[in-house]
Amino acid sequence: MWETFGAINSEGEAYLRQLMRFASKHLDLEHSSYCGCMWSRLSCVLQHQIAREIELRTKEQKYQYKRDEDEAGGVEDAAEVANR
Repeated sequence: MWETFGAINSEGEAYLRQLMRFASKHLDLEHSSYCGCMWSRLSCVLQHQIAREIELRTKEQKYQYKRDEDEAGGVEDAAEVANR
């Protein structure tokens, strides 16, 4: 249904259209307004799940700050540069 980069393939699009049409008829709602709400809900759920997956993958990782050379030839932390 979903391609690697997040696009919906033709089978997935046909399935979602059929599902939205059935749901709007079942709930006795105008199809166009129901589809707008459905796409918004789907978008929110996907963003939430992606954020959750990123959090789970990066939870245990340790990050090191990249060190930059200052103008005097010394080395300073990127965190120090960011705090200026």
